[in-house]
Amino acid sequence: MTQNEIQLIFIVETTREVQSDEMYIRAILNYYYTLGENRISFIYLAGKNNYRTGKVRSKIEKLTRDYKKFTGGASFVIHVFDKDNAHKDYQDKQFVREVTAYAREREYHLIWFVRNIEEVLWGKEVKKSVKKKMAIKFLETAAIKRVTKKKLSAASNVNRIGLSNALTVLNNFPEIKKIAI
Repeated sequence: MTQNEIQLIFIVETTREVQSDEMYIRAILNYYYTLGENRISFIYLAGKNNYRTGKVRSKIEKLTRDYKKFTGGASFVIHVFDKDNAHKDYQDKQFVREVTAYAREREYHLIWFVRNIEEVLWGKEVKKSVKKKMAIKFLETAAIKRVTKKKLSAASNVNRIGLSNALTVLNNFPEIKKIAI
């Protein structure tokens, strides 16, 4: 391991069984970056409101501690959330405020998808019952190639439907090398 290797811990809304968010994040990472020996880890929330539970914090601490112990490398936490209807729904707007404050307090990073990850990457809503199937199709067809870089490069306070700040956040980590596209 070289001194510049890191672990990125992605906290995603999906379940361990479905893993749709992980598939989409891996597609973005593999298309836009060379990961080298950097470690990518995922923690599944099984619902966005579980982000601050003791169980999630324990998993973050264990991954961070283990990575540091075995490699000496630093770990960075990146929460990945859908903004849903935060542009018009009070509860969704309040959730965004709370998550933002929570992440700021802990020096976590936030990737937002407006309204949701499928709407940004597919350009349409995807029914819950087919999320896993659609994520697999996204990987198999290399659909990431059809998603413009601009859609993934919004400012961190992104609110426009169909956009995300994924690349804006990931570009903060020079340890993962950008691929010129």
